[in-house]
Amino acid sequence: MSAPAAIGSRILAALEAVRDPELDQPITSLGFVASCTVSPDGDAQVRLRLPTYFCAPNFAFLMVADTYDVVSAAEGVRSAEVVLEDHFAAETINAGVAARAGFARSFDGEAIGELDELRADFLRKALMAATYGLCRPLLAAGAEPRSLVAMTLGELPPSRELDRLRQRRAELGLPAGDDAPLLIDPITGAQVGDEAVPLHLRRARATGVSMYTLGHENAGWVHAVGSAVTSVQVGDTVILHPTPTCGLCRACRAGQDMHCSDSSFPGLDSDGGMAEYLRTSARACVKLDPQTRPQDVAALADAGITAYHAVRKAIPLLYPGTTCVVIGAGGLGHIGIQCLAALTATTIIVVDRNPDALKLAEQLGARHTVVADGSQVEAVKDLTGGRGADVVLDFVAEQGAEQDGFAMTARAGSYYVIGYGGTVHIPTLDIISTERNIVGNIVGTYNELAELMVLAQAGKVTLHTRSYPLDAAAEAIQDLDAGRVRGRAILVPVS
Repeated sequence: MSAPAAIGSRILAALEAVRDPELDQPITSLGFVASCTVSPDGDAQVRLRLPTYFCAPNFAFLMVADTYDVVSAAEGVRSAEVVLEDHFAAETINAGVAARAGFARSFDGEAIGELDELRADFLRKALMAATYGLCRPLLAAGAEPRSLVAMTLGELPPSRELDRLRQRRAELGLPAGDDAPLLIDPITGAQVGDEAVPLHLRRARATGVSMYTLGHENAGWVHAVGSAVTSVQVGDTVILHPTPTCGLCRACRAGQDMHCSDSSFPGLDSDGGMAEYLRTSARACVKLDPQTRPQDVAALADAGITAYHAVRKAIPLLYPGTTCVVIGAGGLGHIGIQCLAALTATTIIVVDRNPDALKLAEQLGARHTVVADGSQVEAVKDLTGGRGADVVLDFVAEQGAEQDGFAMTARAGSYYVIGYGGTVHIPTLDIISTERNIVGNIVGTYNELAELMVLAQAGKVTLHTRSYPLDAAAEAIQDLDAGRVRGRAILVPVS
């Protein structure tokens, strides 16, 4: 073997250590390495091609930078060049990595900071996914979830999954020896207690990401049914609850579908709806008027019932004379505004930084609109006589909105968190002295989806959407990224 060929082989072997941060799989096995060439003088070039033109810039930067480090360290390499191809930010990423500028400098004015915490987050995510990979066969064999609390890594049979778990723990500085507990907190390393086991396993199960077909907001026509299905038939127009459920656990018996202990989530842990066909359960299907066009209502399947669920919970607090602030009038927020207008007599104030979104909010039922220009808290206080709002529905909950939302909430009021991404920092004294409530919200129930569809079919809740044929998915993503879509983008299979 020639010297360049030998160096190239070493580089490819070393690249096994570079992982897609979300999938936690080597970029070599995922097929992301388009080519690896080495000159007689030891100048190495690796070209990367990711599966999508719109892969998040921070993810792409991590992989390109890690590849550069591995190639530079390979024996026999005099110089290294890593080239990302067919990516919308390729020029910026390639130049930043080559200059060793770091992510923040490379995306000056756009990036919030460096990627160390993001890398740690993905390591924790990989740790949780590996944990569930080890727990799943134990649970399938009949082990009680709480029996896993006392189990240590040394009690598990050798496997690649166990090796992966130990490696991720070691990278995070967490216990990884034979005496380390199987179930630990991915941040602190503390052993998980008995009562926390169900939630810990649920989070671990939801953490793993695979290359399933995307699509968790779905509506369409029934194409085929199993022999035991009686509630729908071929040809029915339906919208799907996003999480098919078991119907037997305590949460299901109580009507809390979103907390089912044995649910699935098409698009995340199984194939979703961005395809011609989707397999689901009869329990997930809500029958619609045959005249309903699925593309007109599909986004109500998650965005819709999430917004409706929050409003439904807040209804007892929104009697005539009250005020409700909606932060964010985008995909979920514009639905929330309509639900408030249809179900309550509260005064609606909408806060958004986009003037076009605020114009839409006025058309949908907002009494007042406030531009999020830094003075939004004071503006809301002015509109409420200095009190703040009785209820705040935060559909953003990041980049400072989560702090504004609580500050806008009146004494004895309630701050509902629907969006996510930020971190709430509130002195406990501010909570108890004002008796303000913080309420979490996830996707709604089957019954709430059915109720929402009644509103939709009566014309009281409408979606602002733009439809694309299924084979134009890349164009839809590009338009979303460029801010050219107001509301939701809908993919429609060509019949």
